[in-house]
Amino acid sequence: MGEQLERLVGVALVAPDSFANLTIRQTPRNHQAEQLRHEFGVIGHGPHGARLAQQLLEHVQTWDHEWRYRR
Repeated sequence: MGEQLERLVGVALVAPDSFANLTIRQTPRNHQAEQLRHEFGVIGHGPHGARLAQQLLEHVQTWDHEWRYRR
């Protein structure tokens, strides 16, 4: 199957010396999955990257729990 590669998505939190960005990757299929599924991730860079990554993660979780399936 090979290694799953992460893609950068155009969403980020930026500070003067650090940033955190959203990534997405395809998850491995199992016998029950009828369609491809993807997983979001967050990566922090720089001295304040961990803090920015945590903030971005909280935004993603809010979207998932409160907005994802709204129409």
